Amino acid sequence: APPDAAAASTMLGRFSLPRRTVTVLKGESLLNDAVALLIFATAVGWAQDGSLEKLAPEVALAVPGGLLLGYLTARAYIVLSRPLDGTLGGTIASFAGTFTVWVIADRLHLSAILAVVANAMTLAHHVPYRQRARDRVNTYAVWGTVVFLLNVLAFLLTGLQARSILSHLGDGQLDRALAFAGTVLAVVVGVRLVWVMLYNRLVNLIARWGWYDQPPSLAQGLVVSWCGMRGLVTLATALALPEGFPERDLIVLCALAVVLGTLVAQGLTLGPLIRLLRFPADDSLSQDLTFARGALLDAALASLEDKDGDGARLMREIYERDRAAISSGRHPREASETAQLRRETIAAKRRALANLRRGGRIDDDVFHTLEQELDWAELAAALPDELELAES
Repeated sequence: APPDAAAASTMLGRFSLPRRTVTVLKGESLLNDAVALLIFATAVGWAQDGSLEKLAPEVALAVPGGLLLGYLTARAYIVLSRPLDGTLGGTIASFAGTFTVWVIADRLHLSAILAVVANAMTLAHHVPYRQRARDRVNTYAVWGTVVFLLNVLAFLLTGLQARSILSHLGDGQLDRALAFAGTVLAVVVGVRLVWVMLYNRLVNLIARWGWYDQPPSLAQGLVVSWCGMRGLVTLATALALPEGFPERDLIVLCALAVVLGTLVAQGLTLGPLIRLLRFPADDSLSQDLTFARGALLDAALASLEDKDGDGARLMREIYERDRAAISSGRHPREASETAQLRRETIAAKRRALANLRRGGRIDDDVFHTLEQELDWAELAAALPDELELAES
């Protein structure tokens, strides 16, 4: 039952927390998913085969082999996918490549989840530097939709199975199953609370000896320990148990109890806990953004130094105004009267385009072409908050 990063980021997006804490909560799922699924696969194999001596060498090879396979396939994908840049086939190839890595790792008896994690981390490090903006926007949109649909499908399938399980249980069996599921939920929540707080206190003790910089506070430890909502991986893992596995129905019921229990109990109480702890404001993100935006403006101005003409002078004036806005702590498009006027004129263009279509003066293909041009222009002039897509 590894914590779900999507659930954590959805809840934490509504509160002001130390940036380091949010980063830990969003990032821990990557490692926890891989470890949990590796342990799960080993445990299922052990339960079915019963031979730990046979499984131990396979697991010892599966971990480094999966990581190496993920890295090598990512490097190969970067080279082989270049002819697909700028096409819809590139987005399809990203899906096909991911599932190909999983299938190859599974066939070679390597850790498929670690192979996919290593593959994704390698691609995330190298691909953005050569990927075009349009490809990136399309790919993120498609993957985001697929992940959302998979979450919905997993909950739906688990709910259907839970209904079937409950209908087959008698009164005595149902009470036992629900009591067991509640116990599992309590253990999952309690173990995380104890583990995180022990780590928190140990790190603070080590920090007193000068061996650790910026240890997490007690309040940060409490939030991290309580922010342990479970999600898709827990449900998918339970559903992946083979038919006929001992107590499979009970395990599926426990998985559903853990997911719903953590999402409801911890999700609804996380906000009051954060408000009770009263974290100080953390402006490190805005400071880093200001620094990076300033560095980008410096690079832009440096590229214009040897250029003359009205266009270059106009661009220098715009960038200087942007620098002044950044220095005052505002986004350039928030402070720019030109950006505001651009948003208003784009809205006027949209109304005129709609009238042309309604009046039958342009065909649909013309309408959609100009609509797409206005969409990109609107995104280029939009305020930062308008670019974020809510996760819930």
